[in-house]
Amino acid sequence: MAGVNHRMWKPSAMFLLVAAMLVMLPSLAVLQYRWSGQVSQSERDRMQANLRTGAGRFKQDFDREITRIFLGLQPDEADSMEAALYLYPERFRRWQSAAPYPRLVRDVFKVEAGEGGIRLTRLDDSASRFEPAVWPEEMSLLRERIEKDIQAPSSGPAHINEDVFISRAPPPPHMPRAGVMVQTAASPIVEDIPALVMPIRRIERPPEGGRIKISGSPSFMIIRLDIDYIKNEFIPELARRYFSSGEDLDYNLTVVNGRDANRVIYQSDQGAVISSSASDATVGILAIRHEDLDSIQREMLPSTRPLAKGESREFRQMTLRVFSNTSKDMPGRLITVNPTEGAWQVMFKHRAGSLEAVVAGARRRNLILSFGILVILAASMVMVVISTRRAQRLARRQMEFVAGVSHELRTPLAVISSAAENLADGVINDNRRVQQYGTLIKGESRRLTEMVEQVLEFAGAESGRKSYDLRPVEVAELIENAVQACRSQIEEAGFDIEREIARQPLMVRADPSTITRAIQNLIINAIKYSGSSRWIKIRAGQSGDHTLITVEDRGIGIAPDELPHIFEPFRRGRDVISAQIHGNGLGLSLVKNIIEGHGGQVTVESTPGRGSSFSIHLKKSGESDESGII
Repeated sequence: MAGVNHRMWKPSAMFLLVAAMLVMLPSLAVLQYRWSGQVSQSERDRMQANLRTGAGRFKQDFDREITRIFLGLQPDEADSMEAALYLYPERFRRWQSAAPYPRLVRDVFKVEAGEGGIRLTRLDDSASRFEPAVWPEEMSLLRERIEKDIQAPSSGPAHINEDVFISRAPPPPHMPRAGVMVQTAASPIVEDIPALVMPIRRIERPPEGGRIKISGSPSFMIIRLDIDYIKNEFIPELARRYFSSGEDLDYNLTVVNGRDANRVIYQSDQGAVISSSASDATVGILAIRHEDLDSIQREMLPSTRPLAKGESREFRQMTLRVFSNTSKDMPGRLITVNPTEGAWQVMFKHRAGSLEAVVAGARRRNLILSFGILVILAASMVMVVISTRRAQRLARRQMEFVAGVSHELRTPLAVISSAAENLADGVINDNRRVQQYGTLIKGESRRLTEMVEQVLEFAGAESGRKSYDLRPVEVAELIENAVQACRSQIEEAGFDIEREIARQPLMVRADPSTITRAIQNLIINAIKYSGSSRWIKIRAGQSGDHTLITVEDRGIGIAPDELPHIFEPFRRGRDVISAQIHGNGLGLSLVKNIIEGHGGQVTVESTPGRGSSFSIHLKKSGESDESGII
């Protein structure tokens, strides 16, 4: 029983590599997409945390300066209101010299009850006293409110147990008999002006064991802030400090009135409209920072007046804590400073639109870059596969070329060898037969020469060392030389050559020998593949700024799927191989190399069974063109 030999298929290394890449690339794409989402979420969290931190510091710095004004411009504790106000100009100058932003304060007013109503005075710093003043228009509503407070009937004096004074600190060794206390019923902030309003009342303390007494109609200190300085310098400086990584701000800021969001106080970008619902973050500013009262008071102690006799710094700090205390153990609301969230609202929005838009844009760019790299990697693999396949096809064709050339060489060599042996052995004595043998040897020698020349030309073209001696030459002369070089093949095959050449001289700048070789190859190619037809036409003429040389036949033609590859080296069509037409597949490749070396091109038109037409396109030239070697 005859055995059957089953050949097991083994995948090549290239196949395994391509298969691995087909698995890895989609996996990498999925992982990259997930990693990008995680990185984007981390970036979003980081940016939100940085924004919250920056917004918090912006609020802290703004409100800290408001608190510094609130504490620094309180009247000194003194034995009388008149004495406190007399010392106030000096206190104001000390505050100006110590404050980081003294220009925040525009005016200092004092309001007190007088005959026929309330009286307004303004601190004249140059004269060091309060001068009568007219109520500014923007303070008209505040005036009405103060008038109501002053004219309201008093509920009687307020009292504070002495033990409340010492509940947070050891009792001071001394305490003045009278002083000035700052009272705010709700918030000292008037956001519409903006200003700080601080009611002032007289404090009296009875002898040991008694109770502190607060009595008298209140007066008011009004600290009007400079809104222009706040908008044009103070807020922009804080914004640059916390939200700028270069010349421009990373976030657009909009400051609005806390009670009326339609009243815009400041915009970093006039074209950017920010609403509270669309903002990335919102904080309240223009408030008293009660958590900073102690620290600011300690900072201000060196710049305040000298301590009175028997007075200690601990007492002043303790008094401050009492005034800021909100404990229910302290009777009377007159000494309560209620905390506020901020009379103004600051809304932050990233200049790119929003934090989500920034993160989404960054993720989109990262994905485009990542997938672009994957696409390039995939394209590289495709190119490697294509190049490998092309190299394999080229190697196969080279082997076919070697086999074909060997066959082509062996045939004429065998003929020449056989004829030479017959002549040498004296087998042929007839002169006519000797002449035939000589003609046969001559023809086969020519075939050998042509094959060797083609191989040498191809090797020179592939090495890149081929040079051309360019000079002006007439096309008709080139065609004639090519026809004469092919005369023996034309006559042996019985072809008729039809010529159609323009009457006017056609000049091209070319290397005569190589262009003649290219035309000769096209003629020989037409002779080989003309089938039963014995007609070849050569045309020459002008087309625009080019000269066309066309070799046309009525042969077997070329299949459409083979036309794109017809000029590849070692390429031979299926019909040619099946018809056993001799050749090595280098002729058309050499024509293409020669013409492109002259800066021209070769085109082909063909219909199977009806023939082919090859055209050489060369730039036309004049007689004055210089010769040269390229």
